[in-house]
Amino acid sequence: SPQRLSMQAKTIRRAVRAILITEDHEVLLMRARAGYRPAYWFTPGGGVDPGATEAACLRRELQEELGLVGFELGPLLIKRSFTMDRHPRFSEQHDSIYVIHHPRFEPFMSDVKEARSIDRLHFWPLHELRSTREVIFPDTLGHYVHRYLEHGETHPEGVVARSVQS
Repeated sequence: SPQRLSMQAKTIRRAVRAILITEDHEVLLMRARAGYRPAYWFTPGGGVDPGATEAACLRRELQEELGLVGFELGPLLIKRSFTMDRHPRFSEQHDSIYVIHHPRFEPFMSDVKEARSIDRLHFWPLHELRSTREVIFPDTLGHYVHRYLEHGETHPEGVVARSVQS
């Protein structure tokens, strides 16, 4: 059937993301308005190209999405995998999410294609990130950032999250 063929054509995507944390413990997130789901917030980053390192891909993505260059990559904080039932091209994604400490800056998106689906960039104070009712991926982001900032916890293999995002 056509639906079965389209499901077979979907692939697994490797992605790398950044939790940008300012000196005031704000976290920079992007808000997407995708046609197949309600608006949601997420960390900047993108797909890992075959043969490329996560660090190289993250540097490229942050330059395209935020205009950010010349930063130091921090520790790997979260590894997670999730299924994407309604995504047109991917059936599953595996994320590696790194910490980057950086002074607050004025982000700008140079990727015209991606700018069509991103309607806002916002620095979230940690207390708001932990208490908001807005949809944020991963939904435990505020918890992990708090534990990292308060206790220095960076055990990515111990915080693997498996979730479904439709």
